[in-house]
Amino acid sequence: MTILSNLGRYFYISLLLFPFCSLSALSVRVLLEEHSEPQWVLKSDEGFRFQDPETGKKVCFGASYCTLNVTYKNGYMYLNGKKSARKNLYIIPNQRYVHFQKGTFDGCILLHKDIKKCYLINVIDSEEYIFSVLKTESWPTWPVEMNKVQAIASRSYLLHQLLHSRKIETPYHIKNTNYHQTYTGIHTRKIVRQAVDETAGIFLSFNKEPILAMFDACCGGVIPAMSP
Repeated sequence: MTILSNLGRYFYISLLLFPFCSLSALSVRVLLEEHSEPQWVLKSDEGFRFQDPETGKKVCFGASYCTLNVTYKNGYMYLNGKKSARKNLYIIPNQRYVHFQKGTFDGCILLHKDIKKCYLINVIDSEEYIFSVLKTESWPTWPVEMNKVQAIASRSYLLHQLLHSRKIETPYHIKNTNYHQTYTGIHTRKIVRQAVDETAGIFLSFNKEPILAMFDACCGGVIPAMSP
């Protein structure tokens, strides 16, 4: 097993995922919810703008709503009652954050639909994702060095999922529950920010790919015996 430094941040992974992307940024798509008949409410203090993910062009839905009701009916998405025939749509807050249910999220929202259901996906910078994840995947009393260990493990797990999701062609990279890593949005813990910043770009690899870095805060270090 090898620990790779942050020289050329995520260089190898970035080339695998996005051959022509900037190596200074790597985005992650976090699944917040999937539903066949969603009734989602998104809020932003200064409203939203809309963008086509494929072309980057602005999409107009009239007013810059501060509250956005997203529904799905007969194969179409509706935003505050206005029908959209698009399969994908970026919903971008005019200020930094999006409020959804009890969480506040950095980045933007991607709406994706297929023939069966709709997906509500948070698109966020990978390091901001790791920072947010450590709120729920570490303990508040842990020292900074232990948070660094957790940051590297969580980052390794994320990068493994990024590559795996590309192989199985899902519209998202990782789920927001403990099925993958528990992700509930932003926080302000300084010790976690320090840990993420001081390990930026460092992950665990084997055979030139990030490992599936499994971890469990509740097992007490005891691994059940495997059946033969």
